[in-house]
Amino acid sequence: MEKIADAIGYDKQLSSRRERVFDELLKLDMDEDDRYIVNAIIVHAEDRVHTFYGIPADRKQRWVELVLAGKFYGKDK
Repeated sequence: MEKIADAIGYDKQLSSRRERVFDELLKLDMDEDDRYIVNAIIVHAEDRVHTFYGIPADRKQRWVELVLAGKFYGKDK
């Protein structure tokens, strides 16, 4: 039962983090269309969400630019 509760808690936390990605992207200097595109790329997979939140704030802009350029996840927009 504890494993189920842990799994549900983790899923809720991941869902909350996915929902906040776009708000975090609003803090960056980028085109609105690019913001929608990179949001879809990031929330596509759990590891991408974790990576996004692991990038220091002062380096996030460059990381997002590289994601948009297809340097990390290809062109799977």
